[in-house]
Amino acid sequence: MAGLQGALVRYRVMTYAVGIGLLVLVLVGIPFQVAGRPHIVQVVGPIHGFLYIVYLVSAADLTRRARWPIPQLAGPILGGLVPFLAFVVERRVTKRVQRQIAGLASGLDRHTWSSAGIWQELSPTPQQQWGQRVRPPTYSTGLLSHANNPPVVGQEWPVIRCISHLARGE
Repeated sequence: MAGLQGALVRYRVMTYAVGIGLLVLVLVGIPFQVAGRPHIVQVVGPIHGFLYIVYLVSAADLTRRARWPIPQLAGPILGGLVPFLAFVVERRVTKRVQRQIAGLASGLDRHTWSSAGIWQELSPTPQQQWGQRVRPPTYSTGLLSHANNPPVVGQEWPVIRCISHLARGE
């Protein structure tokens, strides 16, 4: 979770640097270049290009740490190329990561829908390791109830738990 928070901070810093650089380049540099003074574009252009590469690396790092599918990089990629879009994408990404961090910290929401519509399981919280017993609230009754036998992290669903016990010969 700390790594995800750090990746978010790095991403946000780079977003503002690239977004402001792009605005200076487009709103100030291009008009001056059209007027015959290319000095601003000659200075800001290479700086923006370098910062954009660092921005892409920070966006890829955030995507990897958040365990998002690769198509989630489309927004940040366009954010560094389209004026003002970087700030819009940054707000959306920040809200999504903060919701994910809050879910991981509470330990209650370890599953999420991916952008592709796939139900995926997030990694366990730092206090929980795979195979450790947890006691979630009882949500079913009958033969497959969790009331007396808490599931193992990574095997929350009763069917998965039964299959894993059968596979191990228990």
